[in-house]
Amino acid sequence: MFLNSLLNKYIIYHRTYKLGCEMFIYVRVNKDADHMYIARSCHTHNHETSQTLFQLYPENRNLDGKELSSIENMMNLKVKAHVMCEELRTTIG
Repeated sequence: MFLNSLLNKYIIYHRTYKLGCEMFIYVRVNKDADHMYIARSCHTHNHETSQTLFQLYPENRNLDGKELSSIENMMNLKVKAHVMCEELRTTIG
């Protein structure tokens, strides 16, 4: 019961990189606290949306295992940072 009331009051605020975007999703926990559901949502954006743009957001720019391994190898070889950055630009874009 405590968990349910706590989760229903807990709100995460997240801003988009495009200010003024009307898109939102409100998620709630059911009474038994065994699953979550979308209580309200608005999917209207005031900016272009695409998978390509989504991948460019800072929180989505991650290296995979192969790329991390390559960077670790270059670090062990004491490769200069600008060379590592250029290598990343050419391999992952």
